[in-house]
Amino acid sequence: MRKKSFTAKTTPKYLIGFIMLLPIAMYYFTVYLFAENIPLADDFSGVLGFLNSFISLEKVYDKVSLIFSQLNEHRVAVNRLCSLAVFKINGVIDFKILIFIGNIMLLPAIYAFYISFKKKTDKFKYFLPAVFIIAVPQFSGSMFWATSVVQNISCLAFSLLALALLKKEGVFRALMAFVFAVLSVFSSVNGLLVFPSIIVFLLITKKKKLAVWWSVGALFIFLSYLYGYTTPIHHYKYYYTGTLPAIVEFFFSFIGSPVIFNVFYMKNLLGNNAEVIIRFISAVAGAALCLYFIFLVKKKYYKVNTVIFTMFIFFFLTAIAAAITRSGIGLQAFASRYRIIPVFMFALTYLSFVEISKEKTAGKYFRYLIVLTVLFSAFSYITNIPAIKSCRENLVIGITSWQKDGTGLYRLHDNPASAEKQLKESIEKGIYLPKNGR
Repeated sequence: MRKKSFTAKTTPKYLIGFIMLLPIAMYYFTVYLFAENIPLADDFSGVLGFLNSFISLEKVYDKVSLIFSQLNEHRVAVNRLCSLAVFKINGVIDFKILIFIGNIMLLPAIYAFYISFKKKTDKFKYFLPAVFIIAVPQFSGSMFWATSVVQNISCLAFSLLALALLKKEGVFRALMAFVFAVLSVFSSVNGLLVFPSIIVFLLITKKKKLAVWWSVGALFIFLSYLYGYTTPIHHYKYYYTGTLPAIVEFFFSFIGSPVIFNVFYMKNLLGNNAEVIIRFISAVAGAALCLYFIFLVKKKYYKVNTVIFTMFIFFFLTAIAAAITRSGIGLQAFASRYRIIPVFMFALTYLSFVEISKEKTAGKYFRYLIVLTVLFSAFSYITNIPAIKSCRENLVIGITSWQKDGTGLYRLHDNPASAEKQLKESIEKGIYLPKNGR
């Protein structure tokens, strides 16, 4: 008797589209609910200080130089252009608008994943769990802190778009990919890592001539980035101070950190031994993801989907760089502003699993995977919303206390005196108008 071939049930696209909108709508509703027009940490120097200086300059050269000048180890030209646009259009700087601009960049990042994902049947349906993994408030530090939002999410989006564009050949696509790669670099220093990732992609796909051109372009951008570069003073004290065991632990814990959801929530839940348990669980999860990647290499996944394979490389390079530079600063592996990287790695893990699985296997396990990712999303909200709410209250108390009696800026910046100087100057010049947080 002839066996029936497996046929996956097709779900209407409009229904999948509606379901896909739910996590995205929830994400942006959360941003709307908790975002505040209040500067935090690097916002004082990176936004207020920049605008204070920019409007005082007359020469175009000086203004351009200021846009490309350093903020710590970064050249945040994209952040500064966004700040200028908001200031010019709105008349004053509004950190809430900046926060929305940065968070909007999550959509092209997701789109880059979608166009890179290879699935012959029901691509839209199988992509759904990836959205539930990505659109979560685990990386709240890159959701509600204006400088970090624009910097980190923009860098990620531009990097992924650059890689996704190289999926197909064409001069225009290659040029656009280069433009996105450059924008990534001038969003965050992490963007520099997209160039070696792209060169690896071109070598895998046997485009050696194009790889040479990209290498020349990468060298030019790297030298341009280093021109006039000075190492921030605090780097000597805190960065590059981790021992080899600390670097290795950081690397694995960083990659596996999404399974912790929220450090403070877990500490309250687990009690006295929380830190040991958190470090162990996240390190095991990170090691498991690394083993999975080794499995992909053995399966020659780089031939199945070179773009997503290269995205993995980009994220691993980012994790290595973070481990080397920040492993000496305590629990930085769990800092929410960096969590966006491992969250996207989790989504890549799911997408690659679907691609290497047979149609019958993918169809069989899809219902379990969608339930698992929905639970991941739900628990991400449950564990992170209290912390997000607390941070918002801290911002409001900080700015209202300062308006009332000149205190409270210690809640917003490690150096209250420096923050107050930037704040007063921006208010006097009509650049920023605090209104009790809203």
